[in-house]
Amino acid sequence: MNRANGCASGTCWDAEVATAVTAILTKVQGAKSTLSSFIGKMEIEQLTWPSVLESFAALSGQMSTVMKQLANEKTPPLHNRLFLPLQVSSDRDAELEKTTEGRVPILHHEIVPHYLRTKLDLDLEAKLREQADDGNARESAAMTKEISRFNEILIAALERVKEAKDEQEDQKPKSGVFQPTSTEETRKLTAMYLGGVGLATPVTQRKAALLGIKQVGKAPPAASVARVDHRQSVAPYPTTSPLKNR
Repeated sequence: MNRANGCASGTCWDAEVATAVTAILTKVQGAKSTLSSFIGKMEIEQLTWPSVLESFAALSGQMSTVMKQLANEKTPPLHNRLFLPLQVSSDRDAELEKTTEGRVPILHHEIVPHYLRTKLDLDLEAKLREQADDGNARESAAMTKEISRFNEILIAALERVKEAKDEQEDQKPKSGVFQPTSTEETRKLTAMYLGGVGLATPVTQRKAALLGIKQVGKAPPAASVARVDHRQSVAPYPTTSPLKNR
């Protein structure tokens, strides 16, 4: 009895399930069409990366819509429904072939375990069982020994990393702060550029000849250097005109 809808039979429940399955199949059909179109483009056209991203984005959006439909509160819990074959026959079933789009034309005893399986494959179950038995059969002493060996390797690797770090720190300057410029040096360079502070003026040969210095580059004594007054060496202009003297 469906108490939520107040139905005395499973008719309302079956109607809800049919409606939910129809909506889910519609959305799955859209995702299937997008995937088929993408596979067809891969076989025929030379796809570019933007077109591939666009196809994947469309497919991802459709799959998200299907998952939202399954997680919707109005969707009945479909995992509680059982799917059992009412008839198993070797004859061709046209309705089954149409429903499965030609993939399963016949429902016989060989394909029923594959399509309606609710457990893992037998070979897979055997492999999982073998791995579980192998894990349980290992002795604890052997496991402890392997763990200790791995710990020793990790400790040795950490020691090497620590030694390399210490070497790099030793190579760094002791001050710990790298100073690309110095305020004092900047002040000296600025004073030298603007006012010539700290510059030594070289004595050229011409200047040495004018000053009477024999060795270029050496300043003469103060007593031997005579200051030449160019204004006295030039004869003054006559104050009277020669025509008046005549």
